[in-house]
Amino acid sequence: MFGFAIGGTAMLNILLPWAFSSHSDTFVVIIQVCQGLIQGFGYPAMHGVWRYWAPPMERSKLATTAFTGSYAGAVVGMPLSAFLVYYLSWSMPFYIYGFMGAIWTVLWFSMTFEKPVLHPSISREEKEYIEAKIGHVSQTHPTVNNF
Repeated sequence: MFGFAIGGTAMLNILLPWAFSSHSDTFVVIIQVCQGLIQGFGYPAMHGVWRYWAPPMERSKLATTAFTGSYAGAVVGMPLSAFLVYYLSWSMPFYIYGFMGAIWTVLWFSMTFEKPVLHPSISREEKEYIEAKIGHVSQTHPTVNNF
């Protein structure tokens, strides 16, 4: 879900200059609403990743580090966008961030795996460490009866 959230947002970001140049406020609003809805999956999906990969005593530190990246992205992205608009074109930030997001998505899907046991390139010791620290992960979804 996390990869789809980033990839979907990136693809829609590439479409935004076209929507702006079509002079249709409706297209712009539809694309941005869709981006917001898709981005709504990002943060909760990342917690799903930590479920299998982060030992319980390290989860809050890892989640904080990961989510801090969104703020660091804004700190770097805003001045970089101003530079791109000033020297290239008003549409360049949309294209560059969209293509960077698309490249990131390809890397995400090629390098990540749902569980450590499925990952082909981490060591046996690391897999055993993660699985020993995490323990059994329930596959059933919580309901009112089992909550």
